[in-house]
Amino acid sequence: MKVENIKTPIITQDNEHTTPKRTGEPRMFNSDFPQDEGIQVEKTQQNQQEGQKTYQKTTKDDNGNDLILTYRTRDNALLYRETKFSFGYTLKEFIKPGTNIIEKSQEFNTDNRLIKEDIYNESAPFGIKISRDFDKTNGEITAESFYENGSEKPVRKKMYEPNKTIEMQLLDGEPEEITVYRKDGSIAEHTEPIQHNGEKHYLNTIYRQDGTIYSQGIFADSYASFVIENKKYAYDGTTVESKEYLGNDNKIHNERYSMNGQARVKEIYNANGSRLLERTIFDKEGQIFIQTQYDSEGRITNYLKNDKSSSCSGFQEKLLNGEIDTSFKQGYAGTCYIASTIKGLLETEQGKKILDDAMDYDSTTQTSTIRLKGKNKNYTFNFTKNEIEKAMDRLGTGDPDFTAFLLGYEQYRIEERHSPVDGGLGTEVMYALTGNEGESNILFGTLVNPITDDTLDYLQNKLQTTPMVITAGTPGENVDTEFSQEDKERGLANSHSFTITQITSDSVHLIEPVHDKKIVLSRKEFMEKFVSYNANDIGNN
Repeated sequence: MKVENIKTPIITQDNEHTTPKRTGEPRMFNSDFPQDEGIQVEKTQQNQQEGQKTYQKTTKDDNGNDLILTYRTRDNALLYRETKFSFGYTLKEFIKPGTNIIEKSQEFNTDNRLIKEDIYNESAPFGIKISRDFDKTNGEITAESFYENGSEKPVRKKMYEPNKTIEMQLLDGEPEEITVYRKDGSIAEHTEPIQHNGEKHYLNTIYRQDGTIYSQGIFADSYASFVIENKKYAYDGTTVESKEYLGNDNKIHNERYSMNGQARVKEIYNANGSRLLERTIFDKEGQIFIQTQYDSEGRITNYLKNDKSSSCSGFQEKLLNGEIDTSFKQGYAGTCYIASTIKGLLETEQGKKILDDAMDYDSTTQTSTIRLKGKNKNYTFNFTKNEIEKAMDRLGTGDPDFTAFLLGYEQYRIEERHSPVDGGLGTEVMYALTGNEGESNILFGTLVNPITDDTLDYLQNKLQTTPMVITAGTPGENVDTEFSQEDKERGLANSHSFTITQITSDSVHLIEPVHDKKIVLSRKEFMEKFVSYNANDIGNN
């Protein structure tokens, strides 16, 4: 599934230029203006420009802005009109000699840097032909808009970014067909209008660097923001994920497949994809293994588990003792941020004590007690042995005490955040356990600082001098961040949390929680593949 050639364009936001406009009478593209009407001449001076004699008149316009008119001496033809606005911007207009036609206008900011240029079409009906925006720091063109037939809305637009160029065909000023080119000229993305089920929609195709198709979908708009259906493909063209919006129930259905095409996971979300409503896990035979349905508060309303499935890991009652003292792995729910935090706590004696204080098991009543003593509240939850056994595989495998802890955290999540346990940050878990928020390079869900060598030096020093829990996260998957098959075989995955156990001058040591696998990356690799970290000092707990 390679692309050979595409005629044009995909998605991008239109960053229209917003330099101040003149406060006088609005001027059409072809409007004439009298040379002296409405102005009072104050000064005349002789000048020499472009090999011809010129003279200037300096005055003020009707709005009190300084105005400089430059004329050709031999025939008094107006050549330039320069307006200096009170807020520091300057507008310079170039006039076709002997006419009142503006051929070009330029806007300069307070630093006298060119920020916008309009080149006017001389052919009737006179309209702006090209409008250019410039980077005020380096003077390079950042965008070009093309107009036809005197329209006030562009029909084409090009946007120049450091690593890509975006070309858009516009309809009524809005993107209709869009192509994104990489720096090397290869096509990264293409969007075009199509007819789908009798309605106008947009086909969006995203290409890898090698030309293979990463994803292809149908969207309600050219910005590819509201999905109708979308599929992701492996390098060999195999479908690995399929997403579909079903208008009859106003929900998004998302399925992920194994490399042999068999469904592994099916999830149902609300219409905007912000809330998980149902998840179904299939076993190797294609049969339903675990099915979970949630209400709007994140509570489980229906739960089905096939204990006879080949995917069932089993429940070892003898390991249920109120301590996470045997190996464990993350289950099928999105709890990597919890699993990686727990594995980090188990790396130090202080961390083990925090977990011991948070968990108990009464063998007489066969009840596990989970305590989360955050800063302002104490949460205590009790779970029977049968509840823990039922939650195995969905939440965790191996040590059942880990699954018991996750049951407690799941209830905390519902009470505190009214959402399922899926997805979160390690700092959130540590806050629930200790009341200590810790530190992260993510603020309000936004990455604020990249991970650098200085970041790793700082975290290395922390690990060497004080008991710490540090987790690291990989970016969500897109065509630029997807991991190769080789990376996946090493244990790396997108949107995943890992425990950092050690940092040296040249490497970072990790634990991956799904397979409980140890991974060692060079610092360079780590900075290329990881985007976030969460760190908690537990020395005083």
